[in-house]
Amino acid sequence: MTETTHDQTPASGDHAGTRAAAATGTPTGLPDHVYDLVLLLQQAAEDVVRYTAFALDARAAGDDELAAWCEELAGSDRRIVARAGRLLRERLPS
Repeated sequence: MTETTHDQTPASGDHAGTRAAAATGTPTGLPDHVYDLVLLLQQAAEDVVRYTAFALDARAAGDDELAAWCEELAGSDRRIVARAGRLLRERLPS
C-alpha cells in the first residue's frame, strides 16, 4: 500500500500537481487511493451546494429549464457523494 504526504487539495484539479506538492507536505497517513477518494467526495459535495444555488438563481429568474438541469446535476452529485461515502467507509481503518 503506497502512502504519500498530501497536504492540500489542488486548486486546478491537477493530480500530478498534488503529487509534486506532496513531497514537502504533512503526511496524512492515508494511502493515495483513499486520499483521492476523500477529494472526490469533497468535490462532489461542494458541487451539490453549487448546483443547488444555481438552480435557485435560475428559478428566481424564471428559467425553469436551467433550474431543472441544475437540479439534475445536483442529484447526480448527491449519488456520487453517497457512493463515495460508502467506498470511503469500506477503506478507512476501524
